[in-house]
Amino acid sequence: MLLAAGCFGRGRRGAVDESRFVAASDEKLHELLGDYPTPGPNAGSEIHDARGNVIAFPAARAHFADEVVAYEVGVPGPVPEGQDPRTALGPPDYTPNKWERPRAVSLGSGGSLTLRWNKGALADGEGPDIFIFEIGPSVEAMSVDVSADGVRWINVGTAPGGACALDIGPYVQPSDVFHYLRLRDVPFTGNESDAWPGADIDAVAVVAAAQRVSLPSEVLFAFDSDALAPGAAGELDRVVAAIRARPDARITVEGHTDDVGDDAYNQALSERRARAVAEHLAQRGIPRARIGARGLGETRPVAPNDGDEGRKKNRRVEIVIDDR
Repeated sequence: MLLAAGCFGRGRRGAVDESRFVAASDEKLHELLGDYPTPGPNAGSEIHDARGNVIAFPAARAHFADEVVAYEVGVPGPVPEGQDPRTALGPPDYTPNKWERPRAVSLGSGGSLTLRWNKGALADGEGPDIFIFEIGPSVEAMSVDVSADGVRWINVGTAPGGACALDIGPYVQPSDVFHYLRLRDVPFTGNESDAWPGADIDAVAVVAAAQRVSLPSEVLFAFDSDALAPGAAGELDRVVAAIRARPDARITVEGHTDDVGDDAYNQALSERRARAVAEHLAQRGIPRARIGARGLGETRPVAPNDGDEGRKKNRRVEIVIDDR
């Protein structure tokens, strides 16, 4: 039994402060309360996105939250058994068994929960990127924010509640990487119970997606050159920051050209440009063993090569960051 409510936080340099939470024994809980009050059976087992479409859960690529940063209980708040934010860590494990300690945390009406991923990271990939397992028979919505550093936050929409998924693509840049996620209960959604008001969180997962950052060749190189231009460092250093945020990722640098000129020449130029970018990443402290480079010449256009605009889009270097 959690005998105190309120914040569950940590200083920016300190460990999580658990001093306000005292866990009683199972026997003591039964003595005081009898059966454990639980939210009850889930409304459904299927995962839905924000538009109501059924989504498959990519379990092989999912990373579950492994640290609680902060927990602010809303008003009204839940029963004490619903106020342990650590139950939101790891994979889903909630069962509506009145004889077992509930393994979920309630935000309370208007409350919030902030989580961190120390293994894995959140980045925009194909399809939904965040999976939230909100439990119980009442489906209650949450506003979702993400952050790279726990200080500056980006709102990425509203999760509808229940087992649900969100795509962060419309809200972030391709090179963005996030380690923090904050859920804020949207008050008065669903049929809030007296014991478990607000969204009730069993688990939160982010999908390990490969990032593909595309940089125009005109930004990196002079015409027909494989030497990095003076202004290239600033562009590449933003990518370096994204790579450092994913310390276990492998990096692949791909050079691409348009179809003007000899095929073999374009292939060789794309290879030299890829190696030049890879060398820059290594000079910025990215271990060489994690970096690969390859030239693809004119074989993978992203636009028709029938005009200046299309050819400009095809002349590029793509950097793939992948820790799947």
